[in-house]
Amino acid sequence: MKRIYFCFVAVASLSFFASCSKEELPSFPSNGDYESGFFVLNEGNASNGTVSFVKSNFSSVIDNIFEIENPSESNVGRYPQSIFFNGDRAYVISGGSNIVTVVNRYTFKYITRIATGFLNPRYAVVFDGKAYVTNLADFSNLTDDYIAVVNLANNQIEGTIPVNGIADRLTEQNGKLYVLNGSFGEGSSLTVIDPTTNSIVTTIDTGLSPNSFEEYDGSLYVLCSNTTTSKILKINFDSNTIQSETSFATGMGNAQNLNIENGTSYCTIDNKIYSNPISTTTIPANSFLTLTTEPTSLYGFEVKGGALYVANPNGNTNGKVLVYSNTGSLLHQIEVGLFPNGFYFN
Repeated sequence: MKRIYFCFVAVASLSFFASCSKEELPSFPSNGDYESGFFVLNEGNASNGTVSFVKSNFSSVIDNIFEIENPSESNVGRYPQSIFFNGDRAYVISGGSNIVTVVNRYTFKYITRIATGFLNPRYAVVFDGKAYVTNLADFSNLTDDYIAVVNLANNQIEGTIPVNGIADRLTEQNGKLYVLNGSFGEGSSLTVIDPTTNSIVTTIDTGLSPNSFEEYDGSLYVLCSNTTTSKILKINFDSNTIQSETSFATGMGNAQNLNIENGTSYCTIDNKIYSNPISTTTIPANSFLTLTTEPTSLYGFEVKGGALYVANPNGNTNGKVLVYSNTGSLLHQIEVGLFPNGFYFN
């Protein structure tokens, strides 16, 4: 009798705990359909650009997500150049329309537009509640570029910072802004700005046109090039001076898209990808990977989590995203919008 009673109690107890466990399992509601994955920014044509979204497991791709989520709004504008994030918001910079479109980064629902104060805007960085947006201004004038300072609490431009040179990509490090004074092969310097005073601290001569950079292990690595030669400069944040220089083999000009991950530097020249230890003093001419599938164009490039992401435009038809392993194997080939130029990970 005792045995039967014990079995009954044990079964009842198990049922009770199973019931409690099921009811008390924590729930994790999704922030939105675009919470896990990455955005692909497509420059489009003279009419408008688009944004695609690729799920993190590559199970699906959704094109034109702004139009899908906001059917009553106009598109994101002509020639979108870049996206930056602040909290749960994403900001799409469209240089051809001189606007910044603000959306929720997880739902892509429209919030507002910042439509005044920009002239050919390019990139932005967020620091201390403000966005610093570079503007190329008049393309024929290399000294009229400026940074628009946007208060992100009200999305209003509260001032500008003259750069006295080209203002393109930028980053914030140790409370200072580092602005590449290079674009399309022109310019040959880097400007350091103090955002607390909106004034220039110093200008570093890079010799060649700087086009991309990466912060790694406490230093700023800047890739500079022209049509015949390239180099990577290592800049000290404390002294704002060049610590060392990595040269490229003779004839390796126009290197672009510097990325650094786990001590390895990556860059591109035409349809080739180069991979070398960041400690090397010379980049050899032999490439790590050469695109062979048609078209072989390589525009945007990103290294993330051991994978290499290539933006592969195809003229006036939809482009592709090519994803390679860090050993050079093609893992995924995804059709996106017209003229993809970059990747932004949620």
